[in-house]
Amino acid sequence: MNVKRELFIYSLDCLSDYLKLALYKSPFTIDEICDKKPEIGSYLRLRVVFDPDIDRALNNAMRCESFLAESGCGFVTLADEAYPGLMKSDRFAPFGLFYEGRIENDWMRTLCVVGTRRPRNSSRQAAYQFGLECGANGLNVCSGFAYGLDQDAMRGCMDGGGRAFGVLGCGLGAGNAGADSMKLRRWVVDSGGAMISQFPPHMPGFAYNFPMRNRTLALACPSVVAFQASMHSGVMMTANAALDAGRDVVVHQSATNDAGTASLIADGAQVARHPGDVTGCRTINATRLSYHPRLEAVRIGHGKEAGTGGGDAAGRRSEVRLYRFRDAWYILEDER
Repeated sequence: MNVKRELFIYSLDCLSDYLKLALYKSPFTIDEICDKKPEIGSYLRLRVVFDPDIDRALNNAMRCESFLAESGCGFVTLADEAYPGLMKSDRFAPFGLFYEGRIENDWMRTLCVVGTRRPRNSSRQAAYQFGLECGANGLNVCSGFAYGLDQDAMRGCMDGGGRAFGVLGCGLGAGNAGADSMKLRRWVVDSGGAMISQFPPHMPGFAYNFPMRNRTLALACPSVVAFQASMHSGVMMTANAALDAGRDVVVHQSATNDAGTASLIADGAQVARHPGDVTGCRTINATRLSYHPRLEAVRIGHGKEAGTGGGDAAGRRSEVRLYRFRDAWYILEDER
């Protein structure tokens, strides 16, 4: 068969991800998988007859292979070294992941940030500031790439010099994102991050995809930071999946009064304001400045003012980096 073996096994809809991995590690070729169905069923210890739709699997595998060749995206399996390490040992880890960008990452230094698609402005500012502080401290952000707080935190992280990772509820080639999301996706890839999907490239974002996406998102990182969320939301799905997998769940300070996140606090979740509160390490934090439309022209003085002595440092004034998001400006501690 003229298709890659891993893509063929990925396309066998009749098997769970765990059994796909077992079959992938077996010595059976594609031809043998197609011709020796009783032997395969016995090898996998199936209690039902192993009778996959071979034509469907081959057709889907060829479509996946064509997409990878045309798009330049990649595909990793659970057996590959580049597969996110924290997920490998979990029974719900997807057998294969499609990705655009660079999937290799220190996932122990990556925080999962999730929040509502319909946030308050104050929540958006909080998510951006948290992401900015993550990037400034060498931490990365992983999110569901949903409009709202997910994307705000990703923007902040990349502004701060970090990498962002988006886990999609549709295929990488689904093409149903808006112009702003496509621009952000390009920024994610160009800044060293990645867009990741466990679904076939052209699968739309069906409603039943998102519980699976949320579970994968929860497995990717050691901690989940929850922002504004209602009781019945994807944020709560992600948080519950994280708890089931033994991950830490933290509620951001901006969301203590929201129904969903308040219930997490009642169940014992800690409250955090900065990334250092999550990691336990001292971090560079950001300060929100009063809005002024011409704040970019402001210079912050360092050292003594002119005419007061101090040698070469006297009167030295240097521009600092100001980070603009919506109606606010931010400055990092080491730039003050």
